[in-house]
Amino acid sequence: MEVISSPPIIAQVPEHSAPAKIDQPTWSRAVDADSALTSRDRLIAMRLFLDGADPTYEEIAKSAGCGRRTAMRAVAALIERGWLVKISSTGRVANTYGMVMRTVTS
Repeated sequence: MEVISSPPIIAQVPEHSAPAKIDQPTWSRAVDADSALTSRDRLIAMRLFLDGADPTYEEIAKSAGCGRRTAMRAVAALIERGWLVKISSTGRVANTYGMVMRTVTS
């Protein structure tokens, strides 16, 4: 029997694509185990998804008891460490973020 194989399909996933659905409790435990994040980063990660809506930086800051710039730095750290991906950004409206599951190496 002859096996015919086709070449693999290679395509880039658009940046605005939503990541696969991730179990939030599992994600939260994995983020909590990442020692490279500060306690403030971890708190903001947890607070970011409590509402289920897309909070603004002001709403994230108020919920975590910190300033807007601190919230922005924490979100940037979570993106840099690979825990979040920015799905959309529309200027003065709240950004949309998606959780990314990764293995903790630190």
